[in-house]
Formats: sequence, structure tokens, C-alpha cells
Amino acid sequence: HAATFVRRPAFERTGGFDPQYRCAMDYDMWLKLAKMGDPIQLDDYLAAFRFHKGSLSSVNVGSCHHEDFRVRWKHAGRNPLELAEHLARYAVRTARLALKPGGNVANG
Repeated sequence: HAATFVRRPAFERTGGFDPQYRCAMDYDMWLKLAKMGDPIQLDDYLAAFRFHKGSLSSVNVGSCHHEDFRVRWKHAGRNPLELAEHLARYAVRTARLALKPGGNVANG
């Protein structure tokens, strides 16, 4: 999200960031914005994401993974195929996280 620019009126129409989310608040925002229209993507790199031991998503892998799923589910609608796809992706990612050394999906 460091290299994402959103016009203020569009941001305001979404209702802003949802404070109930700690890890996936930006993902929730992108999905709300996606319902308003297609994004414009640049081919240039404007920012980089760095994983480090103290980052929220690194420290809380499991809880961030579960929160990401809740956001996906919230925006999925009620199409049975779409819901099944989200469940399958969640199950596969959960299994992969559990297989990582020290991978405790429940606690991160």
C-alpha cells in the first residue's frame, strides 16, 4: 500500500479503513475500492515490501492469515463457486503455513 494513491473522494466513499482489522485493513480497503472501478497500474516500481522479524505480518502470521480470510469472505458475495474457491485457497495456505518450520497457524 505504500505505492498506492487514491483520490480523497473515493477513499471517503469507502468509509475509510475499518478499525476492526489489524492486519488486513488495507486489503479490505482495496476490495472496497475495486467495487468502484478498475485500478490503473503502473509498470514502474514505486516501493518495496520488506519482511523483518518485528513486522506485524511476520510476528502474527496465523492471526493475519485468518483475518485476511475474513476480509475475503466478507467481500466474496454469495456465489457458491467463489466461496468454494476462497475456502480452498484458505485451506491450502493454512496447510502451507503449518508445514513451515515453527509454523503455528493458530498463533502466528
